[in-house]
Amino acid sequence: MKWSQQADQDVVQVVVMAFRNDVEYLRDALMHISTKKWERSFYWLDASGMALYLLRRLEELGVADLLPPRVRARLVQNLADNAERSVSMLHEFKLLNRAFQDAGVEYCNLKGFTLSPNSCPHPSLRTQLDFDFLLNGADLKRCCEVLSTFGYALHASTDTVFEFKTYSDQLADISNLYKPREQRSVELHFPCADGSDHQPRRDPRLQNLHSMNFEGFEIPTLSSADQLIGQATHILSHLCGPSTRLAWLLEFRNHLTFHSSDRAFLDEVLRRLDRDGRAEIAMGAVCLLTRILFDCPIPAAFECGPVQNLPPPIKLWINRYGSSSVLADFPGTKLHLLLREQLESDTRTWERERSRALLPLSRPPRIFPVKSDASLGKRIKSEFYQLRYEAFRLRFHIFQGLAYLAESRRWRRLLKEHAALPATSASLRSETVPTR
Repeated sequence: MKWSQQADQDVVQVVVMAFRNDVEYLRDALMHISTKKWERSFYWLDASGMALYLLRRLEELGVADLLPPRVRARLVQNLADNAERSVSMLHEFKLLNRAFQDAGVEYCNLKGFTLSPNSCPHPSLRTQLDFDFLLNGADLKRCCEVLSTFGYALHASTDTVFEFKTYSDQLADISNLYKPREQRSVELHFPCADGSDHQPRRDPRLQNLHSMNFEGFEIPTLSSADQLIGQATHILSHLCGPSTRLAWLLEFRNHLTFHSSDRAFLDEVLRRLDRDGRAEIAMGAVCLLTRILFDCPIPAAFECGPVQNLPPPIKLWINRYGSSSVLADFPGTKLHLLLREQLESDTRTWERERSRALLPLSRPPRIFPVKSDASLGKRIKSEFYQLRYEAFRLRFHIFQGLAYLAESRRWRRLLKEHAALPATSASLRSETVPTR
């Protein structure tokens, strides 16, 4: 059982370049990457969500035969397994939607299957791990009751998210990522009222829902404009954490390209961003990072709006650290703390959160839970894997924490230098080819 493996730099660059439309470079690069380099990079390909997208892209470009036979066979098998897993998940997805509708819950589906076809050509290309629902906070209790009838139990919670899982005595392993899983997961999302009581409330996006037909069954989804904004805010939230899946940015790019000539859609997105400053920052940051990674055009309306309006420190972080953060080996880095600091308004609260992020004092969630009546052997096995995982996390916190402290000094100097530049010079800082 392993939780990380260092990917080969050549493989990472080829994956990105496959989506930058430089076919001749791609063809030449593929011919010079050995089977060993590919196999060393499988963990990153899986964790980044790019393995199946890469296979599909290479087949479209007619260069998939340049992959080593063993590597191509592995990816083809992964795609077949994931297609089977998607069918299984789609069945559960429809059952949950029907149950929520029968219970009179006001809700909609987030991400997942609803991203096809605008963001993802087919669900079998996505490594979806759970189901996400946005609901009226007033219906939270009713949703929990519905989920309990399907065998789900509350696993973790925050003020705005409840995470449910079904019981499983199988240890999650990335080697089985594409196969049907015994354990199922659901996340319920809802806004909370300001103030000390933090009461769940109704999300205004529930007023603008669209309907999507899944094999004759209608399900509620976000409007296309809210979905794109939701993708941007979701990606920014992960950029403010240790790791961000490259596949999420590719899906964002696909969605943006899908609507690139739809002026009414772009105007609707901009109108909604006018009412939400944090969402506008997210859209600008993700558009900029997407352009850097994939060398793709951004609609002029977004270039002149969210991208241009980005606060200079945010733009500087995206240019300097965005690519390396996204392309980093799992479990990521702590360079996101430099970004989070620029987004926080309460200095005292931020100091506490940074300390907790640098070296958390609480134990991580259990990765291999067992029932109270489990055998002694299973309990010992659970503790063994938990201790190994905690040692892995401790090593990450120590090494990446030291790297953050060293880089933060350079970051302070960069901020001072950037602030001293004329506005026009600062805005023309280079956007480099993505590197790790």
